[in-house]
Amino acid sequence: MTDLRRSTTPYLLAGGLVGLSFGLAFSRTLYETWTTSFYWLGSPLAGAAAALIGGIGGWALVWWQSGQAPTQQNRLAWALWAFGPAALLWLHILAPAHDVNPLRGWVLVLGGVALAGLLSWQAGLASGRRWPLREAALVGSIALGAYLLTLQRTIGRADTFEFQVTAPVLGVAHPTGYPLYTLLGGVFSLLPIGEVFTRINLTSAIFAATAVALLFALLSGPLQLRRPVAAISALAIGLSPVLWGQAVIAEVYALHNLFVAALLLIALSLLNESGEGGWSVEPLRPWTLSEQPANAAALVIAQFALVGLSLTNHLTTVVILPALALALFWAWPRLPLKVWGFALGALLLALLIYLYIPLRWPALHDGTAMPFGEFIGWITGSRFSGALQLRAWIDDPGRYGILARLLRDQWGWPGVVLGSAGLLILLWRRPRSAVILLGAFAGVAFYGLNYLVPDIDAVSYTH
Repeated sequence: MTDLRRSTTPYLLAGGLVGLSFGLAFSRTLYETWTTSFYWLGSPLAGAAAALIGGIGGWALVWWQSGQAPTQQNRLAWALWAFGPAALLWLHILAPAHDVNPLRGWVLVLGGVALAGLLSWQAGLASGRRWPLREAALVGSIALGAYLLTLQRTIGRADTFEFQVTAPVLGVAHPTGYPLYTLLGGVFSLLPIGEVFTRINLTSAIFAATAVALLFALLSGPLQLRRPVAAISALAIGLSPVLWGQAVIAEVYALHNLFVAALLLIALSLLNESGEGGWSVEPLRPWTLSEQPANAAALVIAQFALVGLSLTNHLTTVVILPALALALFWAWPRLPLKVWGFALGALLLALLIYLYIPLRWPALHDGTAMPFGEFIGWITGSRFSGALQLRAWIDDPGRYGILARLLRDQWGWPGVVLGSAGLLILLWRRPRSAVILLGAFAGVAFYGLNYLVPDIDAVSYTH
C-alpha cells in the first residue's frame, strides 16, 4: 500500500495543480463577465478559495483516474496530456489587470476542460501509439476554434478596412502591395458564408491556425520535444494576445507567420539533427541527405519557392533570410546542379506574383499604365523608407524596453523564464538549431528596433 501511494503521489500533485489553474481562471472569468454579481471574486481571499476548491477537485479526479489506469505509463501519459491544456489557462490568469477580455477567458476555460478530457482519454487508451498528422491537425483545430469564436464580424479600421475593401474587388493595397494576400482574400470573398468583410477576416483565422499546426510540427519533429510539450508550446504562442488579435482581423501577419513557421521547419529539417538525441518519446527515424537525395531536393525546392511566396505577402521575410542561408550552408545537401536550378526557378516563379500589381493597375487608374519606377518603389515600400532608421538601435535605447515589454506581456515573467530555460537546453542539445532560431529572432528584433511605426506590437511579435 505504501509503494502504491508513493507511485501515485506525483500524479495527485499534478492533478491538484491542474485544478488550481482551472479554479483561478474560472473565478477571474466570472468576475470579469458579471462584475456586479460576482464582485466578491475580486478579493485575494476569494481567489485563494477558488484555487483551493479547484485544486481539491483536480486531486480527486486524478486519484479516481489513476485507479482506472492499469500501468504507470498510462498514468504518466494522462498527467502530461491533462496538465498541458491547464497550462494554457495561465495566459488568462497572468494577463494584466487592465486587460479585461471575458471572451478569451471562456474560450480558454471551456476549451481547456474539453481538451484535457479528450487528450487524457486518448493518452490513456493509446499510450505509446504514433499520432503524427492527426496530432498536428488537432493542435491547429484547437487554435482555429478559438479564432472562430472570437472572429471579428464587423468592418475594421486602418489596414484591416483597406484589406476588407481591396481584396473583394482585387484592388491594389498600399505599398508593398501585398499581392498574394490580396489574391487569397479575393478567393475567400467568394465563400457563401457571412458578410464579405467577415470572409476576409476569416483568412487570418485559417492562416494562423495553419501556422500553429506547423509550429507543432517543428517542435515535435526536428526539435524532438515530447508531443504534449510541443502541443502546449504551439498553442501558447497561437493564443498569446498579439497573435490571437491578428488572427481574427483582416491582416497580412497571420499568413506571414504561416510562411515563417514553414520556412523554419524546412531549415531545421535540412540540418538533420535527429541523431543528436532529444526529449522525444518516439525519436524520428533519422535520414541523411546523401542517402535520400529526393527528400533533400524536395526540401530545397520547397524552401526557395516558399521564400518567394512569402516575399509577395510581406517584404520583412528578408530579415530571416540570413538564418535560412546559414541552415542551408550547414546542411549543404549534395544535389545535382539541375536541382539548384529548379529551386532558383521556383523562387523566381513565385516572385512573378508581384506582376499582379502593374497588370491590375490600369483597370484601377483609368487605363493608365504603372511606370516601372513607381512599381519598384511600390513593392520595396520606398514611401516608408523614412521610418526605417538603421541607427535607432544605438540612438534610441528605449526601443529595447518596448520589445522587452512586448515579450513579457504575452506570457508574463513565468513564460519569459520558461522560454529562457528552453533556449539554454536547446543550445546544449541542438546548438545549430538554436543558432538558426536565434538568428531568425535577431533579424526580427533588429527590424523592430529600427522600424519606427506605431503598431510595433504587430510588426515585431507576429513576425
